[in-house]
Amino acid sequence: MRIEKTYIAKEMEERYRGSTLMVVTGYHGLNANEMTKLRSRLAEQQGVLNVVKNRIVKRVMEGAGEEFLQLLRGPNAIAATRGDAVALAKVLTQFAKENNALVIRGGLLELKRFLSAEEIAGLAALPPREVLLARLLGGLQGPARNLVGLLSTMMGNLVRVLDQVGKKKGGE
Repeated sequence: MRIEKTYIAKEMEERYRGSTLMVVTGYHGLNANEMTKLRSRLAEQQGVLNVVKNRIVKRVMEGAGEEFLQLLRGPNAIAATRGDAVALAKVLTQFAKENNALVIRGGLLELKRFLSAEEIAGLAALPPREVLLARLLGGLQGPARNLVGLLSTMMGNLVRVLDQVGKKKGGE
């Protein structure tokens, strides 16, 4: 491999290492203004979009699996983020709905798990991370709150019973 390609491959490997989500997209038909819009939307969500040579990506992502490598045909752009994977999927899915020229082909979650285009759309349908965390916290708080209420009720009942027993014994 020529020294330029070696440098590009190293840079690409560093750029994508640690990505929470990488998505291969077909961009044929998008003009420069549309690509700039997409890049700025992705940047708002800590994402990047790069047009890359398939041969170099195949070398860099050798261990990614055959399914991922099969996506690398024709002109491709790779969107990636080290931040919220759901946010990146949402931006790409929304942009693809607005502009038919962007085609989501598939991707990798945490550089390990292959995702089809349908799975990426499913990922985009998830609520934001903050909402999921709030739901989890609410789910964890619910049983504790119920237990406290139950114990409080039981203690109140015990106090009332003891009070009644005391009144009965004191009255005799």
